[in-house]
Amino acid sequence: MIHALSARKKKSSDSEAIPVILASDDNYAVGVATTVYSILKKTRATIHFFVLHNGMSISHMRRIRKSNSMFRNFILEFVDVRPCLLERFPNVDYYGVVAFARYFIPDLFPRLQKVIYTDVDVIFNGDIREYYDIGMDGYGVAASLDEIGADPEMPYSYIY
Repeated sequence: MIHALSARKKKSSDSEAIPVILASDDNYAVGVATTVYSILKKTRATIHFFVLHNGMSISHMRRIRKSNSMFRNFILEFVDVRPCLLERFPNVDYYGVVAFARYFIPDLFPRLQKVIYTDVDVIFNGDIREYYDIGMDGYGVAASLDEIGADPEMPYSYIY
């Protein structure tokens, strides 16, 4: 179910816009706003943001939209994932339903052939189009290594 609060800042067809999906609840709304800002600051293409949530408050949705209102190259939609995920994960306490939402992106957005999913604690330092344009022929998923604080001499499994 897509929440009624959406912001269409630029007329664009969904096929032209780069779909970017984030997942959050009220606790990480500031992270959503910051990640969205970092993408819009470095990207000229129209971005269609889908924020998967589990009952995010209207006030947080408005703040996210308002904090990025200086940009005109985005569409912002909030998608409440509770109806489709609570039946699959009825006893989720610690992480909450929204933590599992990313696994159902193909079910939630069957018309999208390619999307970028990002966590809400990521700052983009370049144009997201570069990532979107990476060829995926023969692959179902592409990912990047989280290297913050990584020592190149230390195996990844030792990074905490």
